[in-house]
Amino acid sequence: MAENDASEEAEGGDEEFFVSSRFAPLPPIFWSFEQDAPFSTCSDCGCSLLEGNAPYLVEKAFRRVEDAPDEVVFEYALCMECCQRHREAYSEESLERLEGYFHQHVDLEARSQSLLRQDDPTVEPWLARCLFKDTPRERSQEYQICGLCVEGDLLFQGLPFCLSGEALDEIIELLSPETLGYLGDLGEKLFGLGDLTRPRVPVLL
Repeated sequence: MAENDASEEAEGGDEEFFVSSRFAPLPPIFWSFEQDAPFSTCSDCGCSLLEGNAPYLVEKAFRRVEDAPDEVVFEYALCMECCQRHREAYSEESLERLEGYFHQHVDLEARSQSLLRQDDPTVEPWLARCLFKDTPRERSQEYQICGLCVEGDLLFQGLPFCLSGEALDEIIELLSPETLGYLGDLGEKLFGLGDLTRPRVPVLL
């Protein structure tokens, strides 16, 4: 998907990628809700995420609750090796559809340059609206956030972004039965969730 462009650059060790990125201490919204601290290990293989300057990906899904903080539906962090391994399990049909959807709806580079030029150094402008639908996050009953991290920092380059429930519905419709089945098994393994629509399918890969 969209974020794969950024993750592939980071995985390849491209120094220019890190030089052109903005770093900031990891904001609490990307911390593990269960640990009340940044993720320390990969949710899949268990490797350390806070050593060696290696990038990793974080995804969290939220559901709005009346008169209460947004509820965390699921969360995980994956090292780049696990991310790549899982992505390779996507069907060719799913990958082509996702790439087409991405290019139809957003220019990631233009978005990043625009946000990086803003004076606001916080994560909020990057998460304020759905990447694909431009829907304000506060109007979404369900949403997911994705971020690329290095040790205790968040990278601002392509990611982070927010996906609304509407966009997630459309993404699920693009996935082949083979890919949906794989992601359902992955969701069950990582956080005990096999339902691909309620709660949502993990889409970070």
